[in-house]
Amino acid sequence: SMKNFVFSFLLTVVIISLFSFLPLGRGAIQPSSKIVDTSISGSTLSKLQTGDSLIIDFYSQGCFHSYSRKIIIVKQEAGLKAWLYDAKPKMKSFNDQKLVINKAPILNEKQIANYETFEKELLLGNDSGCTTVDTYHIRSKYFTTKKEDGSCEWRGFSKLAKSFFEE
Repeated sequence: SMKNFVFSFLLTVVIISLFSFLPLGRGAIQPSSKIVDTSISGSTLSKLQTGDSLIIDFYSQGCFHSYSRKIIIVKQEAGLKAWLYDAKPKMKSFNDQKLVINKAPILNEKQIANYETFEKELLLGNDSGCTTVDTYHIRSKYFTTKKEDGSCEWRGFSKLAKSFFEE
């Protein structure tokens, strides 16, 4: 009956909500415990030549949310410039300025170092165990990878976007 269906649905939502707060992954990596040697140069950004770009596609899916963002970093004569986009599902082109959420001036050394840390931490991988899964797809002619983070702890894209566009 409809009453049983509604009860079952609400019970399922409550159970899923409870599990989203439990650390189910064994050996979950704590963000503060990651040891990243940022003195090693050679991140993808250092390889970009004038006119080259690096695209970071980010998709977050959880019980009660889903959204996409995109950062495009372009090597220009003056240095590296970044744009943050609201990546709509049917987006065909990045020429639509209405989709630009924010743009950064030429990236400084700290912001470039923050990207290098982001790239290295992403490659370390993150345990799963959370109902929210963040998917990262990085593309350039020098480096391409697709990784998922189900830890609910790392928040790499948010930290990088904050570094580029809010500091």
